[in-house]
Amino acid sequence: MGLFVTNVHTAKACKSRIVGTGQVRALSAWAFDAEDVVNVKRLVITAGAGVIRLTWDGTNPTATLGYYLAANTNFVLDGTTNCQNFKAISVAADSVVTITLEV
Repeated sequence: MGLFVTNVHTAKACKSRIVGTGQVRALSAWAFDAEDVVNVKRLVITAGAGVIRLTWDGTNPTATLGYYLAANTNFVLDGTTNCQNFKAISVAADSVVTITLEV
């Protein structure tokens, strides 16, 4: 019986940006190569010292709307459309958010 591995992705780039309170940041704010954004399969998102909220359905996150990502934790977002629609906002204080883009 063989072992089959699926959904293997390659990390193309890792970038950090400050996400401010009340400032919605889309994936474009991290300035990844355009070709990588077109081909993205997964994002690994790491919140810095501040809490952030995330959306991936095209809506803008707010301090009370969106997936809650606690400080110093990770979230894995799968799917090209979800990744391309990614947006983040800091809830209470500026947070350095690091994204690893995988294709």
